[in-house]
Amino acid sequence: MRVNMEWFRGDRGGLFLRDHLCFWLLRELTGKIHLIISSTTLVDGILVIIIISIIGCVVLYTGQGKFHTSTSNTLDYVVWQANTTVESLWSVLDYLEAAKHIRADQLFLPPDVQNNINKVETDINTATTALEHEARRN
Repeated sequence: MRVNMEWFRGDRGGLFLRDHLCFWLLRELTGKIHLIISSTTLVDGILVIIIISIIGCVVLYTGQGKFHTSTSNTLDYVVWQANTTVESLWSVLDYLEAAKHIRADQLFLPPDVQNNINKVETDINTATTALEHEARRN
């Protein structure tokens, strides 16, 4: 059986059927091309975002390491200073203890001066003990 195709070629006051087919074919083809380009662009965009994120993570990780090292060095220095201060304060306490026993021409320090030295010794001892405790804790 043969199909009559004459109505494809005739002008019926509008577009030919083959023009309709051509239009739909081009429309679908353009849509597919647009989809492929969009998908490729989307994938490229996602890859760029992932790469930038990885670079950012590396930069942050490196910066965090440098910050940690710097902070640790600073803390070590502060603890060293605290230990040095503790040693100096213990020496001052020894000097104060020796000062209480100074006598000149068989005269000792007056009691109020000895009491002041005792108060200062107590304050320094308290501060030194607290500083030493904190330095050991860190």
